Amino acid sequence: MHNYYITTRKEADDLALQQQERMQFTSRLTTMGEMASSLAHELNQPLSAISNYCMGVATSA
Repeated sequence: MHNYYITTRKEADDLALQQQERMQFTSRLTTMGEMASSLAHELNQPLSAISNYCMGVATSA
């Protein structure tokens, strides 16, 4: 009976570790997505300003 409790405890610990690793992986993916979104915004904003400026120059000429 004593071995059963040890086995059950070890299985529970292994499962908890797997779940923690999955949560860490998901957290990293979320952070990478936020960084990619921020980078895309930072790149798009000046490119849009340049495009708008060029369109303004082209229509006024």
